[in-house]
Amino acid sequence: MPTWDERVFNPQFGNSKSDLVILVLAVICATFSCLCIFYLFYHWSHPIIRAASPHFMLIMLLSSFLLYASVFTWMENILNLPLCHARLWLLDLGFVLFFGTLLIKTWRIDVLFSTKTIEIFQISNVKLSIILSCLLAVHLVFLITNSALPGISLTEHKRDIYRPKFNYLSCTSDSKHKIFTAILAVLNLLFLFWGCYLSWRVRRVPYKHYDESKVIIASIYNFGFFTVWVVVFQLFEVNSDLSALLCQLFTLVGTVFSIAIIFGHKVYLILNPTPLRKGSTKNDSSETQKAEIKEVDWEQNFQALQEKYLRLKDKHQKLKAQTDDFIPETTSSL
Repeated sequence: MPTWDERVFNPQFGNSKSDLVILVLAVICATFSCLCIFYLFYHWSHPIIRAASPHFMLIMLLSSFLLYASVFTWMENILNLPLCHARLWLLDLGFVLFFGTLLIKTWRIDVLFSTKTIEIFQISNVKLSIILSCLLAVHLVFLITNSALPGISLTEHKRDIYRPKFNYLSCTSDSKHKIFTAILAVLNLLFLFWGCYLSWRVRRVPYKHYDESKVIIASIYNFGFFTVWVVVFQLFEVNSDLSALLCQLFTLVGTVFSIAIIFGHKVYLILNPTPLRKGSTKNDSSETQKAEIKEVDWEQNFQALQEKYLRLKDKHQKLKAQTDDFIPETTSSL
C-alpha cells in the first residue's frame, strides 16, 4: 500500500543523494580549474608557459567549465526542456574549445619546425583564433539547426503506477536529432584522429616544451575513453539513474584527468628545470640552459629577426641593382 508521500510526483533538487554527490564533485573540479588558471596567470611570462601559448591554455581551462556545467543537464530532478537542448550545446562546445585550442597550437609548432624554407613567417595568435572560430562556426550551424527542429521532448517514465514519487524524467529525441548528434560525434572523432597525427608529427621537435606528443596521446586516450560512453548514452537514450550518474562521472573525471595531464606536464617542467633541448644532460651549466631558453623563445625575438631579414633583403636588392647597372657598361666598353 503506497503512502501519501509516495503518491505525489514532485521532483526537486536534493531528492536524490546522487545529486548532492555530483554537485560536490563538480565544485571540486571547478576549483581545480580555477587553481590552474591562477597558476597560469602567475607564470604567464615563464618560457615554458609562453611556449605553450598561454592565451589558448586559458581558453582550454575556461572551456572545462562548460563540460562541468553539462552534468546538471543529466539530473532528473531538475530536468526541463531548455536543459535538454543545453546538454548537447555544453558537451559539444566544451569539447571543441578544449581540444581545438590544444590541437591548433600544436599544428603551429608542427608547421614552424617542419618547414623547409628559409623564409621567415609567423603564424600569429590571431590566425589561430580565426581557425578556431571557423571550427566553432561549423559546430554552431549544426547545433542551431538541431535546436530549431522539433522533436526534443521531456518524458516522464513510470516505475510504479501506484507510487508516482519514484517516476523520473528524461530527454527524448527523434531520428533527426540523433542524426545531428551522430554527425557531431563523427566530426569530433575525426578531430581526435587529427590530434593523433599531430602528436606523431611533433614527436621529433628538438625542444621538450614544444613536444606535446605524449601529452596529446594521453589526453586523447583518456577523454576518448570516457566520452564514448557519454555519446552512447546520448544516442541510444539509455534511461536509468545509473546511466545518468555514469555520464556525469565520466564527464567530470575525463575533463579533470585531461587537464591534469596537459597542465601537469607544464608544471613539471617549471618545477624541475632541465635543459630544454632534447639530448642535453642535467650536468649542463646554467649558462647553457639560459642560452637554450633564449634560442627557442621565438615569440619574443620574432619581430627583431623579421626586421633584420627585411634590412638584409633590402641591402641585397640594392647590391643586385648596382651590379646590373655595372655589367652593361663594361660590356659596351669592350
